[in-house]
Amino acid sequence: MALFDNLLLSHPPTIAALTLFLFTFLRFMRTGRSLDAFWAGCGLSFAMLCRPMTAAGFGLPFGIWFLWDLFARPRSAAGIPGFTKLRSLLCLAAPLAFGLAILFFYNRAITGSGLLSPYQLYTDTYTPRHVYGFNNVVRGEQRVGPRVMENYDRWAENLTPLLALHNERQRLEASARWTLGLIPLAMGGVVFLVALLWQLEMRWKLVAASVVSLHVVHVPYWFVGIMGWHYVFETAPLLLLTLAVTSRGLAIGWTASGRFIMPIWWAALLASAVATNWVAFDPFWSESRIDVGVEEVAFARLRYEGFQRMLDELVTRRPALVLIQGDPADRSIDYVVNDPQLDAPILRGRFRPGKTDLAKVRAAFPDRALFLFDVKSGRMRQLPP
Repeated sequence: MALFDNLLLSHPPTIAALTLFLFTFLRFMRTGRSLDAFWAGCGLSFAMLCRPMTAAGFGLPFGIWFLWDLFARPRSAAGIPGFTKLRSLLCLAAPLAFGLAILFFYNRAITGSGLLSPYQLYTDTYTPRHVYGFNNVVRGEQRVGPRVMENYDRWAENLTPLLALHNERQRLEASARWTLGLIPLAMGGVVFLVALLWQLEMRWKLVAASVVSLHVVHVPYWFVGIMGWHYVFETAPLLLLTLAVTSRGLAIGWTASGRFIMPIWWAALLASAVATNWVAFDPFWSESRIDVGVEEVAFARLRYEGFQRMLDELVTRRPALVLIQGDPADRSIDYVVNDPQLDAPILRGRFRPGKTDLAKVRAAFPDRALFLFDVKSGRMRQLPP
């Protein structure tokens, strides 16, 4: 959680909102209170504003169960006790409808269309090969326009079923490594699927189904994800919940059969998995997993800090516009970041050899000194007026 907070992605607020949704919806299934349905809708609505695809994948199994209970459950069966189904539907749906309305007006204010998100507009304009779905490169090349960031756009791999399978395996492995550990989660997952899933109540089945659903909705994407799993990051609490109920079931079974050493062994296994994430142990591993993650996050931060320091020291004439020629070998670092008002003392622009017309740039920014920075060589120079 701390690592993803420092990546400044939308995952931390999303997982906070989905935690609210999960807790209140599962309680709603037990109590049938309309207030629980309302707070579940609020959590899912806020998560939708942060990451729409993630919220949809996370909440899909719960939505299917809710609709089944509402319309298809036999009247003779025991439904959710003590609640009016229509009132609960309205309590759950009202926050979602409000969130969709906010999303519609937000999209329209930025893109001009309530049905076109800023992310989709960005992808269509700058990175069409990164489009969601199979054969993304083939489809994207048919919509390449004049403003495409060619080097970054060509980073995309054409998604085939084989690549999708490879990505999914990586996401599963990374999910296990970054939550607790590959071995205990794999063992717990096998026990959960083979021995426990079929005898647990419906709420636990929905938790497991949510893990599957969130992975499935991200299968049609060519990129495996930051740290190997950021598209399915919100499965982390679900995986730990399934491991917790598996541990409880194992402990009960072992104790009932008189194998009192086995719960101690299982607890030691989980404790050792936590230790390997936090403690280095030479000669078996020289860095803990958290140290590796911190280094990965710090790498880009240090590069950006160094560039900002260079601007402060070398760009002496202001206001200025610094044109940045990117390094073709480095697609992950992009120094072109500006405040929306475009009135900062130093603006940053993208320089594309053979395409950027300096005469037009000077005409557009006549009051600014022009500088050129070559990322590959690390050289900064002022351009003549």
